Amino acid sequence: MTFQKNLVPLTFTACCALHCAFEHYPKLAKDLAKFVPPEIIAVFRDILENTGRLIFIPNTDAAVIYGTLASKELEGLHNVDSETELSCGHIVGEHKEALKSVVKSMETSNN
Repeated sequence: MTFQKNLVPLTFTACCALHCAFEHYPKLAKDLAKFVPPEIIAVFRDILENTGRLIFIPNTDAAVIYGTLASKELEGLHNVDSETELSCGHIVGEHKEALKSVVKSMETSNN
């Protein structure tokens, strides 16, 4: 039986921010293939492109991939002004908040 508490919602902004993380850190995504098959990483990347909202029950692979990339993207945005506009149309602050939520959700689901 699936319980509502197991569901993780990713907003449009979270999907965008994670997709950006894949674009900004392709080497990290490739390095994750040591733990997760490369074709799975490609699926998790591709599903984010043009996704308005995603609700799923994360498995260990999703938690590792999305959690690791979200953390790295947050680290990369750390010193960028939150009001800076990104090429996607969001501002950095929106991506930071969305990524923090992803990291928290993936940590919770991986425990």
